[in-house]
Amino acid sequence: MNDKWLIYVYLPYNTKNHCMKKVLFCFLLLTAARILPAQDIFIADNPSSIKFYSDAPIADVSATTQSISGAVNVQTKKVFFKVAITSFHFENAKMEEHFNENYMESGKFPNAQFDGVIVDQIDLSKEGQYTVSVKGNLQIHGVTKEVTIPGSITVKDGKIWAFSKFQVKVADYNITVPSAVSQHIAENVDITVNLTMVPYKK
Repeated sequence: MNDKWLIYVYLPYNTKNHCMKKVLFCFLLLTAARILPAQDIFIADNPSSIKFYSDAPIADVSATTQSISGAVNVQTKKVFFKVAITSFHFENAKMEEHFNENYMESGKFPNAQFDGVIVDQIDLSKEGQYTVSVKGNLQIHGVTKEVTIPGSITVKDGKIWAFSKFQVKVADYNITVPSAVSQHIAENVDITVNLTMVPYKK
């Protein structure tokens, strides 16, 4: 059975005490009439982070978020992740303001998301370390591109740890960098993803 599905997870965290306040989970089977067991679904938990880094001639730019919504189905190997653009924090407050207002237009395009599938023949229900490729659609700044992202996954003690590092070309997502500050922003931005995932509990 081709059990395509759409999953949305909303995970607001109290970053001070690292406690999850609540979980809203909506799981829609598009072609299957059954609901998969909860143990098949793993959701993002603390500690998880996404960091981007721009190595430019004049100044390096980096920001990190720990507010990540996402899930993986260990049976179908489908994944979905979403992050609010305003959740990225910079050391420089002015830079954070420019990032949201001038470059990412976070009021108009509030989220970035990835919807894809692990293409490798692996069994995520078994403990082990896996090198993987994840193919899917990456949406940033209202633009969706099909990408293949490399990564590694460790399954141990009932949890899943995932790591990936890849590059995003700014121009591919219609992000305009004014010429006056072009030396501050590199053409390609490094994205580093570190995820801790735990079984979803109803």
